[in-house]
Amino acid sequence: MTLDGILLRAVVTEWRQELIGARVDRVNQLNRHLIVLDLYYGQRSSLVLSFHPSILAGCLGQLHLPKPAVPTSFCMLLRKHLMGARLSNVEQHGCDRVAFLSFERFDELGDRSHLHLVSEWLGTQANLYLIDDRQTILGSLLRPAGPDDGPAPPDGSEKRMLNPGFRYIPPLLPENRPTLCDSDEHTLRAALLDAPAVDARGPAWRWLMGKGSGLGPALSRDLFVRSGLDPESSAAELTRHERTKLAEWLLPLAADVRSARFRPSSIPARGVYAAFPLHSFSQDEQITYPTANQLLIDVLRRQWQDRQMAAQRHRLLQFARRQEKHAAKKIEARRQEWNTSEEAERWRLYGELITANLYRIRRGERQLEAVNYYEPEQPVLTIPLDPLLSPSDNAQLYFTRHKKALRRRELLASLLEESKAEHEYWQTVLNEIEQAEAVDDLVAIEEELLSQGYRVERGEPGKQRTGNGRSHHQRSSIPARTYSLADDWVLYVGRNNVQNDELTMRQARKNDLWLHAKEIPGSHAILRAVNSSPQTFSIPPQEILVAAAQIAAYYSKARFSSNVPVDYTWRKHVRKPKGAKPGMVIYDHHQTVYVTPALPVSETV
Repeated sequence: MTLDGILLRAVVTEWRQELIGARVDRVNQLNRHLIVLDLYYGQRSSLVLSFHPSILAGCLGQLHLPKPAVPTSFCMLLRKHLMGARLSNVEQHGCDRVAFLSFERFDELGDRSHLHLVSEWLGTQANLYLIDDRQTILGSLLRPAGPDDGPAPPDGSEKRMLNPGFRYIPPLLPENRPTLCDSDEHTLRAALLDAPAVDARGPAWRWLMGKGSGLGPALSRDLFVRSGLDPESSAAELTRHERTKLAEWLLPLAADVRSARFRPSSIPARGVYAAFPLHSFSQDEQITYPTANQLLIDVLRRQWQDRQMAAQRHRLLQFARRQEKHAAKKIEARRQEWNTSEEAERWRLYGELITANLYRIRRGERQLEAVNYYEPEQPVLTIPLDPLLSPSDNAQLYFTRHKKALRRRELLASLLEESKAEHEYWQTVLNEIEQAEAVDDLVAIEEELLSQGYRVERGEPGKQRTGNGRSHHQRSSIPARTYSLADDWVLYVGRNNVQNDELTMRQARKNDLWLHAKEIPGSHAILRAVNSSPQTFSIPPQEILVAAAQIAAYYSKARFSSNVPVDYTWRKHVRKPKGAKPGMVIYDHHQTVYVTPALPVSETV
């Protein structure tokens, strides 16, 4: 998400109209790159400033992101200096991506002081600075680059020192470059038509950005499309006629910028947005907004939520993969123990052979050579003996070992089944995490894990601190996925294991059809005839059954496979074993259909 100078001009214009005189009520830092100022001026509004290199924006609106329990030092610095201050002015540095927010406040003695927030949205160097009225830097949101960090400026100037205590120096504006925000028509036309060919390097759209400060990549490319030119063509090959065609589109655009006649637009599917509609895309793809702030808060909210969801998904996946790997190791260890427990029959055989040969054994002997009459070949076995025990006690020792081995095998069989069930459970959890479609889905999965006694490390979503320092969990209530199949059939699909249990064991009727991918981790699906009574077992048409099976296979681990087996049976044949983990059921009287996973063409209800 990039912010160009023209779009920032639109935002600053709206801030001047709505925020001048507003009082700072609260200051919050939601994460390392995000600052929110809560302002009041007849009505409450939130000024959101984002400085993540891939999410650069400043706008009015609500993000609905969780607040950290402990504020950062920079957040405390802003609270100290800005709480109660009033916004007195908003300015843009030329037509660059830098905005100055000036605040005025009175201290305890009634003395007036001025402070400034400088927002620099300059790509990877984006940062927020707090400076006083003498232009001294008091602090910054991110660690500023030092004199030895990064390459030197291409114009040969010295690098700015932006550490606390130094004097703030604004970014150097390119000399002799007109701006679309302030330059007149004659200056802009001369920059396009009279520019020497020697500076025309790289693609044409990038060259155009250098001719008019404030243009971003989206608008620069779009001007070429409007002019009927290729934006990727070489800038050195642009003829004077082609530059004239560019000027015919650029000059009216600049006039709209100077007159603040903005028409913000975005293309969500492409992640592109600008202060004006883009001719490079069809009207059906674009969404227009009444204000630039509404455009940016919409884009900002979407991108931060996507980023939050990606981080949360990654955290849950790491945890679930560790647990799944641990469960697989437990299965392997218990299988090895099972193999060693097969010696039980050998201990029984030794005890019986010793009993049959008691007359041959003398106390103190260390071994017995006896014929194994249980085998047709009757081989001779060498049986170790304890010389301190009598012959009958040696036999009893082997019978005792035999009984212990049998009990151990019974216990191992139970433990092995538990380990397999746990491994299957974690495979289901992994599938749900990978297929989660919203933050709420991930929150519900984490709540499920907490209810099972698993605690995911760090930043648990949905948790809030209470006044006594403890935390409580908010239960999420997201509906199941619902698909309308024809007019008389509805399919419900669970989003997580807890919802699978709720859907199958509580909400489904005994005459509903239950579907699940055969022996594959996935969601439960319930197919219901809309107009049928709870006592009527309505058999769905073949095309409805296949469509339902395709959806059930789609929400399984075999989503990208083909010819996936899907079992289906009446709900009355599905049971949940006592003590089983969420989502684990057994079923019978089932049939199987083979399908390729797919979603229906119709929208989700």
